[in-house]
Amino acid sequence: MTLAEVGEAAGYSRGLPAHRFGNKAGLLKMVVMNIGARFEERRLSLPPRRPGLDALRGVVSTYFERDDLRWIETRALLVMMTEGFMEDSDLNPHIGDYIRSSISRLEQHVRDGIALGEIRSDVDPSTAAALLIGALRGVLHQHLVLGGELDLHRIRSLAVQMVDRMLAAP
Repeated sequence: MTLAEVGEAAGYSRGLPAHRFGNKAGLLKMVVMNIGARFEERRLSLPPRRPGLDALRGVVSTYFERDDLRWIETRALLVMMTEGFMEDSDLNPHIGDYIRSSISRLEQHVRDGIALGEIRSDVDPSTAAALLIGALRGVLHQHLVLGGELDLHRIRSLAVQMVDRMLAAP
């Protein structure tokens, strides 16, 4: 796609996206940031969770509760993440920031759980957060490819149980 094509498809002038975003990477960076902000808005609109394990359960539950608009955004984000895998990609640093932000938020939930005595003290927050976000995004990727073959309600339920079984203090 070109910025001129984006402008036309949006019903604006061909030059407006270039004026607004500078280049394609600037536009895609804003798309990534917007998707992250919308997910955060949705997460914050839900009833508050207690820090620690309860917050991690909430993240898992929220991850699998998306409407059609969210699946379009999820598909777009996963495509941009794939582009971001390339070291010479203009999206690489922006996707890296997005991933680091996601991991950081989960790390804090794990740290909170350790401090509260709910999560085992031998759990490394960074490792647990990276594993959890990888599993969640991996399932969404599979769902987008396989569609109705996966029962996301059952997967969500088992994912919440796995968080408890893998992390909870005895």
